[in-house]
Amino acid sequence: MSLVEKVEIIQFNEDEPDYLRTFDSEDRAGSWYYSPGSVGRRGHLMVRVHTADGLTGEYAYHATAGAAALQAVDVARVLVGRDWQHRERLFRTARRMARPMHNYGLSFVDNALWDLAGKAYGASLAELLGGWRDRVPAYASTVNGDRAGSLSSSEQVVEFFGQLQQAGWRGFKMHSWHEGDKWEEARNVTRMREVLGERAELMLDPACVFDSLSDAIFVGKACQEAAFRWYEDPLRPIGVGVHQHRQLRDALDIPILQTEHVPGPEAKADFLLAGGTDLLRVDAHYDLGVTGSLTTIKFAQSLGVKSRCTAPAPSTATSSPRCRAPRCTRSPTSPRTTRTPRRTSTPAATPTTGRASARTARCRSPPVTGWA
Repeated sequence: MSLVEKVEIIQFNEDEPDYLRTFDSEDRAGSWYYSPGSVGRRGHLMVRVHTADGLTGEYAYHATAGAAALQAVDVARVLVGRDWQHRERLFRTARRMARPMHNYGLSFVDNALWDLAGKAYGASLAELLGGWRDRVPAYASTVNGDRAGSLSSSEQVVEFFGQLQQAGWRGFKMHSWHEGDKWEEARNVTRMREVLGERAELMLDPACVFDSLSDAIFVGKACQEAAFRWYEDPLRPIGVGVHQHRQLRDALDIPILQTEHVPGPEAKADFLLAGGTDLLRVDAHYDLGVTGSLTTIKFAQSLGVKSRCTAPAPSTATSSPRCRAPRCTRSPTSPRTTRTPRRTSTPAATPTTGRASARTARCRSPPVTGWA
C-alpha cells in the first residue's frame, strides 16, 4: 500500500499571443477571438499528487470554470492519507460530494492519479489500459472562424487546410463562424469538399451557433451531400437537449456527434439511448478524468457506438484507448516564470487556493484528435 502524503493545487495563467477573450459582440461573447498584437491570459490549473514513497503524479490544463480549483481541493482532502491506487473509490466518493454540480475538479485529480500509475509501473497510459496500437489517424481542427484575418472566409479556410494536406494531413474539421449564417456555412462545406477532394475526411463543428433547428438541418444537409464524416454540436445554447437533437438526427442521413457539453457517463448514456446522437464525445479533461471517460467508452463499445476523444495537449495522462493523439510540447510543470507560482498543498485541514502568473512555451502545431 502506498499512501498519498500531500496534494498540490496550483493556479497560474498562460499567455495567449494574438488572442483575447472578447465580450464586444453577442455572437461571440466569452469566446477566444483573433486579435493581432494582443496577449490574452488564460487561467490554468495544475494538480500534483505526492505519495509517501516519493512518487508524483501531475496534470495541468486550462480551467474554464472557477469552481474547478475549489472542487479539486475538496477531492484532494478526501485523497490525502489514502491509497492512491483506489481511483474507483475516490471516483465514487467525489461525485456524490460535489452534488448538485458536476465535479469538474475531479478530472484534474483523477488524471494526475493515472499519471502517477504510469510512473509507478513504468508504462504509458495506453499500456496500462491494454492498448496495442502505436499509431492512429488524426485530424486537424481549427478554432472558430473570425472576421479579423484568421479563417475569415471560405477561401482562407480551404487554403489553410490545403497547406496541411500537402504536409500529409488527411482529416480536417472546421469550427464555424460565430454569426451562424446558414448560407455561408453551407457554401463553405461545399467548397471544402471541392478543393480538398473526395478522399479527404471532413467534419463540421458549428460550436452551437444556430438558433433554429431548420438552419441546423439546412447546413447538415450540405454536410450530408458533401459526404462529411460527421456533423457536431450545431445548436444553441450548448448542445444538451435530447429532443431537438433527435429531430436533427431524424432529418439527416449523416452521423450526428453530440455530448461534448453533456457531462458524465450517465448523462451521455441517456442522451445516446434517447436517440439524440449517433456518436459520443468524451474528454478526460471534462468527463471526470480517465476513469470517467473509460466508463463512457466501455458503455458505447457494448452498443457498437464509437466514442470520439479529445485529448488535452500538456498532459501525459489524457489519452484514451481510442485516442493516442500526438502531443504538442508544452509543459506547465517547468514554465518560464515571470513570478513563481504559489501552491496550495492539502495535508492541512483547511487549504486555500493561490493565484500566480506563469508563461509557458507556446504550442505551434495544429490541434489534433484521433478517431478509431
